[in-house]
Amino acid sequence: MKRWVWTATGLAFGVVMMTGCGDDVPVGHGQQGSGAGAEGGRGGSGGAGATGGAAGRSGAGGAGGSAGEGGTAGRAGAGGAGGSAGEGGMAGRAGAGGAAGQAGAGGDSGSGGGGSCALGGSGTKTRLSSGWPTPRGLALDEDYVYFVNWGHGSGANPEAPSIVRVAKAGGTETVLADAALYPAQASAFAGPDAIAAQGDELYWTAAAGNEVWRMPKAGGTPSALVTSHTDPNLLDTPPAPTAYTFGIDGDALYFARHRWISPGSSFTSGVYRSALADGALSTLAEDTNTVSESAGHAATVTLAGSRVVWAWWHGLTTPSEGALRVAGTDGSSPSTLTTTAQVQGLTVDGASAYYTQAALVMSAPLSGGGSTLLAPLPGVLPLGRSLTTWEGSLYVAFTDAGAACGGVVRLPKAGGPVELLARGERPSYVSADASGVYYTDLEAGEVWRVEP
Repeated sequence: MKRWVWTATGLAFGVVMMTGCGDDVPVGHGQQGSGAGAEGGRGGSGGAGATGGAAGRSGAGGAGGSAGEGGTAGRAGAGGAGGSAGEGGMAGRAGAGGAAGQAGAGGDSGSGGGGSCALGGSGTKTRLSSGWPTPRGLALDEDYVYFVNWGHGSGANPEAPSIVRVAKAGGTETVLADAALYPAQASAFAGPDAIAAQGDELYWTAAAGNEVWRMPKAGGTPSALVTSHTDPNLLDTPPAPTAYTFGIDGDALYFARHRWISPGSSFTSGVYRSALADGALSTLAEDTNTVSESAGHAATVTLAGSRVVWAWWHGLTTPSEGALRVAGTDGSSPSTLTTTAQVQGLTVDGASAYYTQAALVMSAPLSGGGSTLLAPLPGVLPLGRSLTTWEGSLYVAFTDAGAACGGVVRLPKAGGPVELLARGERPSYVSADASGVYYTDLEAGEVWRVEP
């Protein structure tokens, strides 16, 4: 098995190309030949891949005739559009007294670029779920993966935004909640993105409404924890930062949002605490801004024990600089950890914050003291939880620069060689525990587990 490794000594924006082959989906089988020397059945055509989806597999070659020479090879299935090449048909079985037909050749690669993305890397991949238009945030507990289906696309599964559960070992997915199941709570599914599991509850953001919702993990009616219905001045642009990530502990949820002071002119942006027991809202940190390129706002939020860590972006529409900030969960002792370019992904452990900006993976100690470059990556990194920690490693999702594919990599938290674990089309959110590394592939519409 090949491993792809690059180090932090390379150029920060260098491109490393890695290739693999697409996973296949069986479609059809050839029909058995009849009579002497009958031609083997044609391999079934490879299924047309969904945009960026996995390739179809050709059908097996037909069996040879009952007498005479074996059937000729099954024809290769055509590669699915956007997928990798279909496999050739299986050889026809020999007729009585005849020779076996040859195996069909593999089909050509489909167009559209899925071919080099589906396989590659040192990890063992298991696809847990597929066919979703746009799977985004995911959360783990001991037995299940919970993920958000943003919707707005085409696929084998429902297009409506939904909250979905699938066993870590794989199996049939369960749609726990969507607007069809709970029409009275339709705003809970207006742009769902980040999700977290805490105790017996699930929590997720509904970005379009600047809201946070919750429901029992076992299923049940969703209820709003943070809502904008009583505050018409909440901004709907820029996109609600609650869509990216939020922090949660046993007592409260911590998130960022914006509120107009003078609509179209000035607004406040900050980090807030909502008690899980009753939804009581308190302000941890807040700034007043004007609508201009120099305006700033709070974005990605996470929790490090008794401290809240968040990204601050300077620039409302094209933020090019910013900072990492920290405060106690009660808002005490606010400070700036480091000034930095725009933070995209953010995660923490007990000692440091780890974040991505452009194509760089960085760290900053929670005690202060600036930032350290851990590694450059060969691509761009998505907003949200594009990286996570487990034990001594960081796991990072990325998309190749200039290519319609990406992957998930592992590197030491102290910095060092970067190891490609898995290839994907557009890995977005990633999480990890003792059972493996899990990620959603936004472009392929899939949820995967990788065992390093």
